[in-house]
Amino acid sequence: MSRLPGRSAFAIDPGLTLLNHGSFGALPREVLAARVRMLRASEADPVGFMARAPAALRAVADRVGRFVGARGRDLVFVDNATAGVQTVLSSLAWRRGDRIVETSLGYAGVRAAVAHVARRHGLVVEAAPVAFPCAGPEAVLDAVVPHLAGARLLVVDAVTSASGLVLPVQALVEAAHARGVAVLVDAAHAPGMIPVDCRAWGADWITGNLHKWAFAPRSCAFLYAHPSRQAGTVPLVASWDVDKGWPVAFDWPGTRDVTPWLASRVGLDWIDRHGAAAIRNRNDALSAWAVEHLSARWGVQPPAPASMRAALATLPVPGALGAQAVGPLHAALRAEGLEVYTVAIEGRAWIRVSAQLHVGEEDIVRLGDLTAAWVASHG
Repeated sequence: MSRLPGRSAFAIDPGLTLLNHGSFGALPREVLAARVRMLRASEADPVGFMARAPAALRAVADRVGRFVGARGRDLVFVDNATAGVQTVLSSLAWRRGDRIVETSLGYAGVRAAVAHVARRHGLVVEAAPVAFPCAGPEAVLDAVVPHLAGARLLVVDAVTSASGLVLPVQALVEAAHARGVAVLVDAAHAPGMIPVDCRAWGADWITGNLHKWAFAPRSCAFLYAHPSRQAGTVPLVASWDVDKGWPVAFDWPGTRDVTPWLASRVGLDWIDRHGAAAIRNRNDALSAWAVEHLSARWGVQPPAPASMRAALATLPVPGALGAQAVGPLHAALRAEGLEVYTVAIEGRAWIRVSAQLHVGEEDIVRLGDLTAAWVASHG
């Protein structure tokens, strides 16, 4: 195993400190170069390249499957996790009055997709109120399980987006299945950040981005369907192979740029070469250090136990500032060359820090100092 690479391995602008890897990821130069070579190959022989793409995608699916604990035949490619969620929601034969359970910490885009389907089909949506700050995994189960009886579907995150919590996915799946409820896991942040094992998790469907923590080009995600769910799961775009069913029906969604999907294997090879566990452990350690340092620097409390954190750390902005501070604070930090996610949760301003190989402790220190200075002058 080689020494872990640092900032120089990435194509990030030298004038930018990217503390928001979680939103869109960032490519190692090696993966970017591979994607560029694929684009050039597609332009050199457009017809031949596209004709070879479906078979090539099946081979890449096998590679991704080894990374996420699934067979390649159980995976298809989608643009992003939200598209994976929408695919499942659009595939189900809904009955008026069917009930979907989600959580109050779910990603806003996914919750919008759930609401859209509910309006079209007359469904009932219940948002289980998961408290944030969160006392621990048991608090999540206590919040969600009472809502499951009689529900048709549970939509739950593996890692919540804004709040950055690692949820007890397997326990939630088991609780839902014990009550006859199907489960769709939004694992947008999971691949590359935490170990993913689709078979062990046991969910009916799992969708996860590869362009965030797995170093694939944007936009690249997978959708896993349990073998019992594959026949009824159909692509959003019905094209030439739609009658061939899962997974082939997904491999030719009309003309599109398939190079992000094809290049995802290069990102996974890059991870393997440096060690998936080594990368995760380094990022987790930096995130834990960031929580300790920023909590002390800002005089705030971590909103969840260490067992619920990985490479994302979300902390309240010092001074208990309200949602109105989110935009101006982001702009001020951006003007200093720091890109970090600022967000309003329950009417309060929070900062979510992403730990990744291109981030160092000195970047966290600078974020802490600049934020404290801004709050002192604007709080």
